[in-house]
Amino acid sequence: SGVVSALSASLSNPELIPQDGMVAVGGLVYGDTIAEIFTGLVPVTVDNLTNIIIPALEGLLTDRLVPTDGVDLAGALLGGVALLSDQQAKDQHILLIGSGEARDGIAIVEACKEVMNAGVMASALLYREDPTHQTALQGCVDATGGYYEEVLEDLESACARALKYMLVVE
Repeated sequence: SGVVSALSASLSNPELIPQDGMVAVGGLVYGDTIAEIFTGLVPVTVDNLTNIIIPALEGLLTDRLVPTDGVDLAGALLGGVALLSDQQAKDQHILLIGSGEARDGIAIVEACKEVMNAGVMASALLYREDPTHQTALQGCVDATGGYYEEVLEDLESACARALKYMLVVE
């Protein structure tokens, strides 16, 4: 899948993500339910990339959530906030990569309020030209100062641009 290869390449690029453990990542996959790809946040190191992060991402190629009752985009945002809630990190980010489809636009707006209240930056890479709730999701990204892009071709480069934007230290 393009998402798996784009994330794997971006996370493995030491020019984008320091591989000294100073950055940690968590992963959620969403359909009509939400599941963690690996438990909690994992520091990005060469060892963790090789033994935990990349294999977990590659596992998504054969083990997927199939949305039978719509896509719970709001749940994914709230799941990201929950994953970050116990962390003391100065900068906390959610990067949503998906179609932008959701079963409930109002729930996206409410979830965005939780993201903002938690002080988390939400960013989104959407790979469909006309996602169902694009306006609500883009509004959430704008309100939290995140990165937004509609990706029509090169997801790996878009992922790199998003991570570079998100990880700028001011």
